[in-house]
Amino acid sequence: MKIHGVDDKGDIVFRFSLAPVASDAAPTLEEYYRRSIRELLHVVRFYNRGRPVLIDSFAFQNEPGRPLPLIAEPSEDDPEGKP
Repeated sequence: MKIHGVDDKGDIVFRFSLAPVASDAAPTLEEYYRRSIRELLHVVRFYNRGRPVLIDSFAFQNEPGRPLPLIAEPSEDDPEGKP
């Protein structure tokens, strides 16, 4: 007896469609990591020699001299400085 929504192994199968994303809407690599690090900072704290440190930027290993801010500088258009 076949049950609707259950495969041959007994696993429940969910099917849904995803709307296509415009290619220009995909985040840049910098923005992808910025978002990931910001989400991580909601969960963990970083310490240096037992003292908490605030993380305000990051850099890729291949460009250590180019730090990228986690939070953008405030501007007239965005006084809170959200990236």
